[in-house]
Amino acid sequence: MRIVNIGLILQLLYVSFYLFQIRTIVLQRFGIYAVAYIELALTIGSLLLGITALILRIWSKRTISAKTL
Repeated sequence: MRIVNIGLILQLLYVSFYLFQIRTIVLQRFGIYAVAYIELALTIGSLLLGITALILRIWSKRTISAKTL
């Protein structure tokens, strides 16, 4: 699976966390820290995968243009 797809899945999980009110269920059962850690993990994971995908995309364009020279 591509890095971009994994990042999009994490973002979809983050949005569905709010839409399906999973956040309130977790909040009532485990407290605010569990919700904060879940949201933080999804956000940082999505951010890192997005940055990695961007770097790999730029890197692949540079290597393709270097091969044609």
